[in-house]
Amino acid sequence: MPTGENQAALYRLLGDRHHMHVDPAAARAAGQPRPFLHGLCTLAAVLFPIADEAGAHPSDLRTLSSRFAGPVFPGDVVEVGVRPGETAVGFEASVGDRPVLTGGEVRFR
Repeated sequence: MPTGENQAALYRLLGDRHHMHVDPAAARAAGQPRPFLHGLCTLAAVLFPIADEAGAHPSDLRTLSSRFAGPVFPGDVVEVGVRPGETAVGFEASVGDRPVLTGGEVRFR
């Protein structure tokens, strides 16, 4: 799943205006080399390929959980691994060999 170079700036329209997502100095102050995506932006974005893999529509979402394990930088390609189960779908996401979401679980209607 590719991320857009402007994805963090667009996500700010939903109300999360932390400067670390668009301002290089604020990102460095937060311990990151450059601005990074909002965690919830990453989580929401991976929902689409997971729903597709599960044969569900994203609007059928009932529960979604995961551990934020690392940053996603605008322009990164996020790889999503899915483990279908009887009642829930497990997932992990990474950028290259760096985990970004771990222990994920999603349930659809």
